[in-house]
Amino acid sequence: MAKDKANKTKSTEELLMEMTQTQEQEEKEQPKQELKMVQSSKEELKDLTSQDAQSSKPLTETDYLILEQHCKGTSEEVICQEFNITKGYFGALLRNSNSSNFIDKYVKTTQNSILTKGIGTIANAWDKKSEKINKLLAEGKDDLAFYEMFGKLSYIEVQEKLSKMQSEEEEDNQAPMQNLFINLQQR
Repeated sequence: MAKDKANKTKSTEELLMEMTQTQEQEEKEQPKQELKMVQSSKEELKDLTSQDAQSSKPLTETDYLILEQHCKGTSEEVICQEFNITKGYFGALLRNSNSSNFIDKYVKTTQNSILTKGIGTIANAWDKKSEKINKLLAEGKDDLAFYEMFGKLSYIEVQEKLSKMQSEEEEDNQAPMQNLFINLQQR
């Protein structure tokens, strides 16, 4: 019986050998993942290291179309496929100072357009609200008109807000517009 127990119990060395053998078998069975190396051309490397290449390259019409798609949020992969360019060319295009200028102008134009639309929408809503309040006042529904104008604020709270807005206007020229947005959001 003692021999049977001795045969059944394995030494630490034997257990370690079995574990390493099973690990080696598992590693052999699993397909090895290959690392994909991105190859750079000599032109791309020259573009990365040369200050002249980054700043002086004029943009083509296609470059402007590529940059426009980039500004609209199109992914790099889609742009590269659509315009049949390499990622290296796309990266070099983004580093070009002429591209930076174009992107800055495009972003500013887009922001101004959005701001103009937003202000126009607020102005239209403001006109409609004024018409509604004037109609309520003309019908003699003063309480309802006041509620439309001031919400649940008391007369004193309205005066405090107006005086606060007036004091801030003296400090900053753009304060009235900012205060208008803030007060509209607080309601």
